[in-house]
Amino acid sequence: MERIEEHVAQHAACATVFAGIRNDVTSYQGLVRLRRIVGELYTVDTGSRTLIFHPKLYLVRAKEHARLTIGSANLTLARLNNNIEAGVRLGFD
Repeated sequence: MERIEEHVAQHAACATVFAGIRNDVTSYQGLVRLRRIVGELYTVDTGSRTLIFHPKLYLVRAKEHARLTIGSANLTLARLNNNIEAGVRLGFD
């Protein structure tokens, strides 16, 4: 959250986040920090350690346009610093 907080905060009033919680990566501290920022936060628990909530879909909408990003990138420190990820960003008017 430290690395993305200022960017998320810019859209906090209209942000809805769905975060998987049964993957031993999502931290309680990160969720608390995120909850202070975004308008809506939902945690998704599949009830199984072998079945996780893993989609990577980021939608940002404004009055006149929207951007949708779909890809392999998680919002983790490894993704932001080390991983090579792939995705597609689509723009809509």
